[in-house]
Amino acid sequence: LLGENGWDPFLEEMGTIWLLHWLLVTNLYRAASWTYLFARPKGNRFTRDELVGELENWAREQFNKKTKRSSLKRDVDVLVRSYTRAKPVKGMVPEDSLDSPFVQLDLIRPAMEKGQFEIVEGAHPSLPDRIFEYSLAVYYDNIRTDQPHIEGLARQSESGSISLDELLSAPCSPGRTFRLSEDAIVESLHRLVNEHSDMYVFDETAGIRQLLLPKGVPNPMEILEQHYGERTEQEAA
Repeated sequence: LLGENGWDPFLEEMGTIWLLHWLLVTNLYRAASWTYLFARPKGNRFTRDELVGELENWAREQFNKKTKRSSLKRDVDVLVRSYTRAKPVKGMVPEDSLDSPFVQLDLIRPAMEKGQFEIVEGAHPSLPDRIFEYSLAVYYDNIRTDQPHIEGLARQSESGSISLDELLSAPCSPGRTFRLSEDAIVESLHRLVNEHSDMYVFDETAGIRQLLLPKGVPNPMEILEQHYGERTEQEAA
C-alpha cells in the first residue's frame, strides 16, 4: 500500500482507509480494544469510562490477565480520538489540528448526551465493493475459526456457506467491523452475486438467508489487486 511503488502511498483513496480500518479492528492480539468496541453486543452508545470497565472484564475473561486501568484509559482515548475530530481550540489554525484518516469514515460520533459517543451503523457509500469482498474472503478463510468469544454474538456456520446473521453480527465479520445495516449488507451481497454469479450465490430458501460459495473464496490479495488496478485505469481515463 505505502511503498515507493505502492497501490496508494499517500492514502488518497477511501477504499484504503476502509481497508486499514478492517486490518486494525480484526487484529485482536495487537488492537484488542478496537476489536472489542466494534464487536460489543451492548448497543452502539458508550462512554469512555464504560468502555474501560468492559475492557477490564473482557481482558480478564478472554486472556486471563489483569490489565492496568491506566493503560486501558490511554487505549480508549487513542481509539476515540482516531475516529472523531479534534475539538476546535480558540486561536488554533485548522491545519495545526491533525485528525486521523479514520475520521473520514464517520464511524464514531459524539452523541447528544455529554460524554457519550455512538457508533454509526447503516449504509456507508464510501466503502468500495472490492474492499467488502476482500473482507469477506479474509473473514471466511482466516478469522472465523479464531474469532474472539464475545457473549451474545453469533458463532460460525457450516463450511461452504455463511449465514446473513453471521455476516451481520459475528465478531470481526464484515457487517460488524464496517457496521453495515442489514439492508446495506444485503445490497452489497446482491451486487457481488450479480457480478460474480459463478462464485457467489445468495440463497433465501425456507427463510434462511445465506451466502453460498460453491467454488470457495478467491484469493484476498487478488481482490485487492483488482480493486487498485481498476482505480489506476479510472485515473488514466
